[in-house]
Amino acid sequence: MSKKEKLTGKAILAKKDEKTTTQLIEDALFIEAQIADLQAKIKELQKQKKPIEDLFDGLIKPGEKIVTVTGIARKDVSNSYSVKPERYKELKDLFKRKITDFVTEKISYGVAPALRKILTDETYEHGDIIRNAVLIEQRTSIKFQANSN
Repeated sequence: MSKKEKLTGKAILAKKDEKTTTQLIEDALFIEAQIADLQAKIKELQKQKKPIEDLFDGLIKPGEKIVTVTGIARKDVSNSYSVKPERYKELKDLFKRKITDFVTEKISYGVAPALRKILTDETYEHGDIIRNAVLIEQRTSIKFQANSN
């Protein structure tokens, strides 16, 4: 058995006797055209799938699933945490220099894992400040999975 050789960009260009630069550019353009065609097909398939997802989104409660002979449809829930901008100063006063351990600053304020952890801690003495400062948006998504026979 022969070992498959990995070629870098320079190695490919060094093999000019096998393929000319023009041929390589043609190959790259052909591949890019195929990628663009496949991306357009993916977009079209996603459009066709959207009404089905919308139907199941109305049928299934978060965390539930529908099982059939052919497969499973389930509704997953994911949370998006962010700090309310008007409450950031309160958290900064609370955590002082350690604020970056709890809050990540972007255009909006994101919630770091450490703050997410104490968010649900009812015994934490400053829990009310934290719960009033953090905005949680829930998103649902419909997932389909084929049954394995």
